[in-house]
Amino acid sequence: MSDEQFKNQIKQTLDDSVDNLDAATLSRLNQARHKALESKQRSYFSSLRLPVTALAAITVAVIVGSLWNMQSQSTDALIANTSHNDLELLSSNIEINLLEEMDFVTWLVDDDAS
Repeated sequence: MSDEQFKNQIKQTLDDSVDNLDAATLSRLNQARHKALESKQRSYFSSLRLPVTALAAITVAVIVGSLWNMQSQSTDALIANTSHNDLELLSSNIEINLLEEMDFVTWLVDDDAS
């Protein structure tokens, strides 16, 4: 007997045994089949949950890192500019009192211009 004939004989025997099952057994088999198919669908969606969560976490980390880097660069530039301005002020001959009343001086210059 060849493998193909053996497979066909087993298939025929199993098909005949299913035809002879009572209604209660067929119902339980059908319920088990549906339950198995449902759990397979749920496991597919739950298997997608981890990659989606990981992608969201990576995206948030990249955005936060970019914002942090931009803020750090702007702070470094501000410090560099402030240090340069402070050095100019300290090395100049401008009176400190004049700098403390800069709003008044600005008003005075604007008033003289008009």
